[in-house]
Amino acid sequence: MFTELEVFMTAMIVEENLDKGEYEKTPFLKKFGRKLLVRGRKVAKPGIQIDINQERPKSLGTVRLKSSNPTVYPLIDPNYFSEPEDLEQLVKGVAVMREIMSQHDINQYINQEIHPWLNANTKSEIIEAIKATAYTGHHPCSTAKMGTENDTMAVLDENLKVRGLNGLRVCDASAMPSQITGNLYATVLAMAEKAADLILDKFQDRFIFKNKKFSQLDDLKIKNENIRGVIFDLGYSYTQIKDPTKGLSFSSTGDLNMKMGLNDFSAGGAINKLSINELEKIFKFFGEEKEAKKIAFNIVKERSKKKIDTKSLVELIEKVKRKKNFKIHSATKVFQALRIFVNKEISELIYGLIAASKVLKKDGVLAVVTFHSLEDKIVKYFFKCLSENESVSRYVPKISQPETLFRMIKKKPITPSVKELKENPPSRSAKLRYIIKKDESYNFETDVIKKFEYLLDIENFGNKL
Repeated sequence: MFTELEVFMTAMIVEENLDKGEYEKTPFLKKFGRKLLVRGRKVAKPGIQIDINQERPKSLGTVRLKSSNPTVYPLIDPNYFSEPEDLEQLVKGVAVMREIMSQHDINQYINQEIHPWLNANTKSEIIEAIKATAYTGHHPCSTAKMGTENDTMAVLDENLKVRGLNGLRVCDASAMPSQITGNLYATVLAMAEKAADLILDKFQDRFIFKNKKFSQLDDLKIKNENIRGVIFDLGYSYTQIKDPTKGLSFSSTGDLNMKMGLNDFSAGGAINKLSINELEKIFKFFGEEKEAKKIAFNIVKERSKKKIDTKSLVELIEKVKRKKNFKIHSATKVFQALRIFVNKEISELIYGLIAASKVLKKDGVLAVVTFHSLEDKIVKYFFKCLSENESVSRYVPKISQPETLFRMIKKKPITPSVKELKENPPSRSAKLRYIIKKDESYNFETDVIKKFEYLLDIENFGNKL
C-alpha cells in the first residue's frame, strides 16, 4: 500500500556533461533543428524532469532552543529519511514511474535517464540516487494545529480559538490538523471564510457590512438605531494603491483608472477629454499643484498625438518639473487631484459629515482621519461651525447665539506618535479630529456647502464625461 505520492512531470532543458573523448550518440536527424547550447563539454538537450513527492512523510525533524538569548539561532534537525518506510515508498514510486515511462508511446521519445539515475538498478543504488537528488517542498503548516481537547498537540479548539487565551483566534495554514496535498492557498481562503462566519455568528448584531457612499449614510436604515460613533477614514490602503488595475499609483503602468467602484468615469476619461482650464482647476485646487497650468497645457498638446496612460502622464509631469528639487514624487499632487476628482471625494466628504451629524445620538462621537490639507481644511471648518459660536468683538455688546450642536475637546488634531511613525511610516500625514454631539437634534444649519462651493463646481466637470 502506497502512502500519498504526488507526481510532477516538467518539460525542461537538461545540461549533460560528456566525458573526455565521448561523443553524443543521438542520431543526426533527431539532433537536427534541436536547440544545442555548447558550453565547453556541456550539451543542452530537451528533457523531462519527474518529481515524486511524498505528501505525508513519517520522518519528523526537531527545532530546539540553543540558548535563552532570542538572537541565537535555534538547533534545527530536518531528520530526513529517519523512518525507513519513507524510503521504501519512494523506491516503489520510482518503480511505478519507470514502468509508465517504458510504455512505447512515451519511451520512443526518451533516450536515457541521466546521472545519478543512469545506472541505478538495484534497490541500494536507487536509494542512493534518491538521497542524492531529494529536496523538500516548503509549504509550512500545522504548527498551531486545530483539534479536540484529547489531542495534546492541538493548540486551537474546533472554533480556531487558542486554548487558554481569551479573544485570540488563529486562521492561517498553521491551524491545519495535518499536511494537505497540493498548495495551501485555496484551503487557507476557505478557512478564512469559515472563520469570518464563526465571528459573525457571535457578533451578528454588531457588524453590518454595506457598500455605500459617505453621502448615503443616513439612508442605511440600520435596525435599532443607536449610533454612538461615526469614524471616517479618508485614506487608501496599500492594496488599493499597488493594484495596477486601479491606476492609483504613478509607479504602475497601464490605463488611468482610479475608479473605486461607485463612480461613473475614469481618470483617463478626464485627462483625455477635459479642457485646459478644467484640468488646471482640478490640479490647482484638488492637488495644490503650482505647475497646474503648464501641466494641463502639455496634457492637451500631447493627447492630440496619442492617448495618455499612466506612464506617459508621469513622463509628461516630470518634464515640466524636472529642474526642481522635490521631497515627494513630482507626480504625487496631480495623481491626488485626479483621484479626488474621479471619486468626487469633496462632495462625499461634505455630505457624509452632514449625514453623520444627523444619525448620531446624544454623546455620540464624530471622528475623521484626514491625509491631506484640503480634506483637513473642510473637516476643520465643519467642526468649528457646529461646535463654536461666532466670534464677537469685546467692544461689541454681547448678543444671544444659538446653542451649538457639538462640543470640541481639542482644537488641534491628533497626529501619529514617534513610535507609530517608525512602525507605520505612511501614517506621517494622518490627522485625527473629533467632536461630541450634545443633544438629539437632527436639524441644523451649516454653510459648509456654500464655503466650498467652488470645489463642488469643479467636481461637476465630471458631468461632461
